[in-house]
Amino acid sequence: MEALLSQKRVQKQLVRVQLIVVCVRTHSDTREILGTAESLQSKQIIELSTGSAPEAESLYDWSVEKGADGLIGMICTFPQGVGEDDSTIVTV
Repeated sequence: MEALLSQKRVQKQLVRVQLIVVCVRTHSDTREILGTAESLQSKQIIELSTGSAPEAESLYDWSVEKGADGLIGMICTFPQGVGEDDSTIVTV
């Protein structure tokens, strides 16, 4: 029941906003979350989850098909490493 309520809250918020920023475990998780939206038409998406380059490209292609635009990438470090010299953010 709680998952259903959370999903409804996410759907409601996705309708209200133009900019969507997502950083969850995987690109697949992002697609599952955004897939609950009624529409992604004219939305800007910034997505920085973990996955392979082909998965990131697939997510980007899918979001464009849905009418969105944005930046898909990956944060290539553990949370404690963000901001350190050897941390990397890769974008598609």
